[in-house]
Amino acid sequence: MNLDKFKDLPRETLLDLLDMAYKNFRTIDGLWFLEVEDAHGVDAATEVDTKVWERMAPFEVRRLRRVLHLDKQGIPGLVEALENSMCWMSFAAESYVEQVDEKRAVFRVQDCLPQKARMEQKIGLFPCRDMEQRYLGSFARAVDPSIKVSCGFSPPDKPRGRLWCEWWFEVE
Repeated sequence: MNLDKFKDLPRETLLDLLDMAYKNFRTIDGLWFLEVEDAHGVDAATEVDTKVWERMAPFEVRRLRRVLHLDKQGIPGLVEALENSMCWMSFAAESYVEQVDEKRAVFRVQDCLPQKARMEQKIGLFPCRDMEQRYLGSFARAVDPSIKVSCGFSPPDKPRGRLWCEWWFEVE
């Protein structure tokens, strides 16, 4: 991609383009999933989606480290990478990661755009726990192989208050 065409654009326009890229990314991912779900069922769509996201995570971590010069390991490195994740954050409009201590962190999603869209379309919750477990596990291992992830709750569990899901990370 020739980035020269962007170098003289005003900052506000660049931010608008970034926001548009986020929306386009979300839209194509959602449309792809819905088409596979319509053709082959939610289980098949989930299986393929899980494999794709699990494979995507290490690419994202490597790119984040290169572009943002991230070099921390362990829980501090994971927190730093998750806070800058463009893939995850494009779907979770409101989410946060908190380092509990040197060996633990928690990640919570308050506003999950794909789940909200599915509820508005009355097609039911996407049972995303396995996909998230494998994506976040792959993401964490790409930061530091000693980090393990466990699910507090995630669909198919019902949301708890304003939270859609909760994930715990721990260094063994």
